[in-house]
Amino acid sequence: MKKLFILFISSLFPLALFSLQESIQNSDNIDFSIFGKGKNNLLFLFADNFDDEAKNSIQKSIADKIEKVIPSNKVITVFLPHEQSDECWLRNFPENHTESIFYYTKKINCGTSAGTSKKASSLIDFFQENASSLSNDKTIVFLIRKNIENVYIGNYSPLNQNCILQLQKNMIENYFPEVQIDGTLSLWLEKQYGISMITIPFELLEKLDCDYFASLFKSDILKDLFKKYDKNDFFKQLILQTLPPECKITNKNKEQFFSLLEKCFIDPELLLLPNKKHSLGEKYAPEDMEYLDGKGLSPKQGIQIRRNTLNALIDMANAAKEENCNLQVISAFRSYNTQQTVFMHWVKEFGLTEAQRISARPGTSQHQLGTAIDFNLLDESFEKHREGKWLANNAYKYGFIMSFPKGMEYFTGYSYEPWHYRYIGKETALLIENFFDKNLELFLQWYWKLWQPL
Repeated sequence: MKKLFILFISSLFPLALFSLQESIQNSDNIDFSIFGKGKNNLLFLFADNFDDEAKNSIQKSIADKIEKVIPSNKVITVFLPHEQSDECWLRNFPENHTESIFYYTKKINCGTSAGTSKKASSLIDFFQENASSLSNDKTIVFLIRKNIENVYIGNYSPLNQNCILQLQKNMIENYFPEVQIDGTLSLWLEKQYGISMITIPFELLEKLDCDYFASLFKSDILKDLFKKYDKNDFFKQLILQTLPPECKITNKNKEQFFSLLEKCFIDPELLLLPNKKHSLGEKYAPEDMEYLDGKGLSPKQGIQIRRNTLNALIDMANAAKEENCNLQVISAFRSYNTQQTVFMHWVKEFGLTEAQRISARPGTSQHQLGTAIDFNLLDESFEKHREGKWLANNAYKYGFIMSFPKGMEYFTGYSYEPWHYRYIGKETALLIENFFDKNLELFLQWYWKLWQPL
C-alpha cells in the first residue's frame, strides 16, 4: 500500500517549485509546507496519523511536479498532530460551539470550550495567523480522513453548494456528498473566513488522478466557486435522492416537504432514535419533566412527561373532548431501571422471544425520552375504540405520531401498538404523516443517516 501511495502521489500533483512563502506564518503546533506561488490555494489537511516517511513522500512528490502544470498557484499540505482520542476535535471550534451534541442517542462531549483538543487548537492558531493570506485569496480545503467512506460537506450554504456543483463534474461516482452536523471545522472556516472545505476519504484521494486536481486550477472552478448564484435546488435534489422508496415526493408537494424539513431540528432530543440498535445511556433522563397529577389527564398518580409534550398533550386532549373522546395517559416516562423491571416482567410472563416483540430492553425504550405516551388501553382492540380512532386520525396535528403501526413489525421490531404515541413536534409529525407513510421509524433512520456527523 505504501509503494502504491508513493506512486499515486508522484502522478497526482504536477504543480510547482517548493517554496516556503513568507505570507504564511509558521505555527509552532502544526506541520505544514507550501509549494508554488500564486493567489489561489489548494490546502490538503491530513487529519489522521501519517508517519514521517509518508509525509516526506507526499511533500517530495509535490515539490518535484508542481511547476509543470500550475505555476501561478500553490498547494499547502497540513499534517495535524496525532492524538490518542480525537473523537470530537472537528466540533471544537468557536462557531456554534456547544459543550455536547447528540449523535443518534449518544451524547458526545465536545469539551468545555472551543479548541480544547490539541488538533483544534493547532488549527485555530494556524488559520488565525494566516487569515489574511487564506481568506483574501481563493482557498479550497480538502480534509483527508482515513476511516470514512464518503464525501462530506459542512452545510447547505451557497458556498458549499457551488463547490460541490463544480467538483461533481469530475468526482468519482458512488461518493454521494453527505452533510456534517453543525459546529464543525468546515462550518467555522466558512463563517470565519469564507473558505469552503470538503472532507474526503483517503481511499478516494488514492483513486483520483492528477487531472482531477489540476482541473481545480486550470478550469474556471475558483471563479465559479465564489460566484453568487441565484437560489437553486441542487441540494434539494441531493436530499431527494436519499429518500426511501416509500416516500412519494412530487413537484406539487416538494416545497412543502422542504419547508417542513427545515423546521425539524429545533430540539435534538425530540428526534433521538432509541431502538433495538441504538441505546440511551443508563443515566439518561430529560431535565424538564413535569407531573400530570391534578390535570385530569391520567387515572394514575406520579406519571411524568417533558414540558413540551405536556403542553401539546393538553391541547390535544381538549380537542378530543370536543368530539366526546376522553384521552387518558396510563404510562409515559420510564427510567432505565423502571424499563428493566417492565421488560423482565414480560420475559417471565411470555418468554424472551415474545417479550422482545412487545417490550423494549432497558435503554432502548422511547418511554425513557419522556415524550412517549400509552393511551387508555394496552390492547390492539383500542384501534376500534372512539379514542383510538380519533388519535389515528388527529394526533399528528398536535405533534404526536403512532410509533409502531400495523404491518410494520419487520421494520420497527415491535408488534402493532395503536395506543403508543410519541411527541416529535408538529412540523415533524406532519412531515411523517404526509411523506413517510406515517412511519416514525422510517423517518428517523433516514434523518439520522442524512445528518450523521463524522
